[in-house]
Amino acid sequence: MGKNLKNIKKDEKMKLRKELKLCQSKRIFICVGNYIERKGYDLIIKAANELKEESIEFINIGWGNKKEEYQKLIEEYGLKNISLEDFKDKENLKKYYDSADVCLFPTREDIWGLVVNEAMARGLPVITTDSCNAGLELVENNKNGEIIKTNSYGELTKAIKKYLNKSDEELYQQGEESIKRIKEYTIENIAKSHITVLNQLYKENK
Repeated sequence: MGKNLKNIKKDEKMKLRKELKLCQSKRIFICVGNYIERKGYDLIIKAANELKEESIEFINIGWGNKKEEYQKLIEEYGLKNISLEDFKDKENLKKYYDSADVCLFPTREDIWGLVVNEAMARGLPVITTDSCNAGLELVENNKNGEIIKTNSYGELTKAIKKYLNKSDEELYQQGEESIKRIKEYTIENIAKSHITVLNQLYKENK
């Protein structure tokens, strides 16, 4: 995990955005995962529609059978502030994380949610739901992100607005907090948490 930890300043982000041909002047919110209903991409699209007058861009990276459906929804709304990108290899994905300001992960259900670990390791604050165990374990409101109610694009939109209005320095400091928290999250601790989750699932299904 150590060699993957990185938090960069705004000028470095701008260089990466130029390389990736991304917008230089807007806040970038990134989401990574399968294009399936469970991951909540439709909620991001609805939030993007609410925020289409704001200086914001949503970049979604993934794969899955819902991509075409989501693209049609984006076209129906006439949105220019959101894109659905294909899967990226490990090194390119790091560049996309590093070029972003905030990670979104509005999952409706996840036993863990490794995206949270990945985003925090790249120095991003994370907005996720109370159905994401990684978020519940690693994200603290107003410290390095926000935990919102599951399946609520209203709460998602509110949280995005909150982070849209934060300064570059505030976002950087929250990114530093993410780095600090994920650095302390060793393989041993991850294993213990997974065992706890599995035991809980076992009890619920007995």
